[in-house]
Amino acid sequence: MNNSELIPDISRWIDDNKIPINGGKHQYPADDFSPLKSTLKNVTVIGVGEVTHGTRECFDIRLSLLQFLVKEMGFTVLALEAGFSACEAVNDYITAGKGDPKDAIKGLGYSMYQVEEFLAVLLWLKDHNQYCSPSQKVKLFGFDLWPNDAARKNVLSYLERYSPSLLTLADSVMGRLAVEEGLWPSQSLSVDNEVGMASALPELERLIGLMQAREQSLVQASSAGEYSKATKYLSVMKQWLEVNITALIPVSLLAEPAPKSFTKSRCHANNLIEIIHSEAADTKFIIWDHNLHIGVGMPSQEDKVIPNFGYDLREKFGDQYYAIGFEFGSGEYLAREIQADTFMLQGYKVASMATPRQDKLAFYLLVSDKDNYFIDLRDSPINAAVDRVLLSHLNMHCIGWMYHPPDSSYLFKKMSVKCHFDGLLFIANSNATTPFNAQPAEGSL
Repeated sequence: MNNSELIPDISRWIDDNKIPINGGKHQYPADDFSPLKSTLKNVTVIGVGEVTHGTRECFDIRLSLLQFLVKEMGFTVLALEAGFSACEAVNDYITAGKGDPKDAIKGLGYSMYQVEEFLAVLLWLKDHNQYCSPSQKVKLFGFDLWPNDAARKNVLSYLERYSPSLLTLADSVMGRLAVEEGLWPSQSLSVDNEVGMASALPELERLIGLMQAREQSLVQASSAGEYSKATKYLSVMKQWLEVNITALIPVSLLAEPAPKSFTKSRCHANNLIEIIHSEAADTKFIIWDHNLHIGVGMPSQEDKVIPNFGYDLREKFGDQYYAIGFEFGSGEYLAREIQADTFMLQGYKVASMATPRQDKLAFYLLVSDKDNYFIDLRDSPINAAVDRVLLSHLNMHCIGWMYHPPDSSYLFKKMSVKCHFDGLLFIANSNATTPFNAQPAEGSL
């Protein structure tokens, strides 16, 4: 049996087990996900991936799923791949109506969020929180390590009030970190560009050590909560430095493409698990991140599984963690061009992807040119032909924010989809997200 002969069996299996996702631009009924109630009844942490950072349907369909999970399944936290401190302004907007949503989005630092589709998510959350009961209110957290502008200001403000003798050191450290964050990701071009980060790390560790030595007096002067928040800000800054210094990356990862993404992924997990433990025991969490982080383990060049964000969540929560991957057939998506000599991101670019070939996962999922659907990989009955595809290492779209030509190997990752994900969202045609402005906000990635 060759690959093309598998298509009828795969198509029948998809037709028998899929949950169709109806609708179109910005309009996907949340009721489409009602059949998932039994599948997700014991799930407390749901990771929902994305195949690109600039696919309209990734935002629109995830919003529809979010609405279902919030209204029908009692989920009350949305956690994003966005800055730990930067998300506080977004949470203030959706929970209390404070500030302007576009300003809060700009503060996240990532231009992938500076789009109409993500604004629609915040507007819905704010509207929901305004009229729902207190127990149904949704909070929003970030678990990423960058940017730290708000964190630096809050640390300096805290020390000014409660430990002025540390201000000189803190001001110096915060200033150096601001410079390094402003240069990032150009440091990735060369180890020589990491010198500023490497020299800033000991000074940051010194500041953390001095605050820890004064914990008792600082807690008495402020509160346990304020002290904990200030030291967590510093911990995230330290994580950001450590994952971007090549000398601190485990040797076993250095042969992998983008080895720093592996260590960053596990820092994401550490931060999210802390957030989960800080909330009430019965709280349910929705996570939005890239497929590479949401999936349980990252595939390596040697066909091994490397621990990542999803791996750590599965280790911590077992089957209460449900990982949903996202894939598409063909179409367009928003990306950012990159200046090769500085590694700095430039303007937006709408990229395109052609109909997939037989070595691509999407080839087998594309049963028609219109079908969008969800399929449960955890409990749906499987036959030999389906297993042959779902357990094979096929190229799955794995597209970051930097633009690459359509035939670039950077756009795919060989993955065994059933090994990494519990469920899969599939869209036949991808469309680009809609930015607020013709150019990204200054300083954003």
